[in-house]
Amino acid sequence: MKLLLVIELDNTLVGNNRAIAALNERLEAIQNQIYLVYVTSSSYAASRRTIAQARLLKPDYLIASVGTEIYQRGVLLEKDWTNQISKDWDRDVIWAIASYFSALIPQPDSEQTPWKLSFCLDMDAPLEVIHDLEDLLNFTGLQTQVVFSNGRDVDIIPKDSNKGKATVYLQDLLRSQSDATIVCGGSGKGEIAQPISN
Repeated sequence: MKLLLVIELDNTLVGNNRAIAALNERLEAIQNQIYLVYVTSSSYAASRRTIAQARLLKPDYLIASVGTEIYQRGVLLEKDWTNQISKDWDRDVIWAIASYFSALIPQPDSEQTPWKLSFCLDMDAPLEVIHDLEDLLNFTGLQTQVVFSNGRDVDIIPKDSNKGKATVYLQDLLRSQSDATIVCGGSGKGEIAQPISN
């Protein structure tokens, strides 16, 4: 049975070139015995740039966009995962609701995906804006969650998705037992630290 090794990219893996080189060397030695998975809040394109710039090993799987997208060697796993997270998800309505809040500044188009709407909270805005947004989304009955991180980033994603849930989905897909699964890191944005058992 292969080991499922899940490593958070955001604020965990990158930044120390010497350590990355040593890690790459060790992982290459056991590459046939592991599934290497990177997890990130960033979009697919941004995470691919990070992987290339940091000279990280190419992963078998990449969980991107706060856990709303799962890629296997560059190909989006669409069928089951997106069906699972798309229930009661209406991107256009959610975007319209978020647009009522002038304190939410849309992030670049490259960070917007079919299952993630990304904003920056205006620096002068009170945190109550986040609670008001959550209340309005809940009132509409839309199945969403609002992820607030780094003191300004606001992501709206389907309720049934995040980095932890995507990790559990991948663990089930690969039939990896909990004693053969290692999860490293967590940046505070759509955390991956949650019970993983099967």
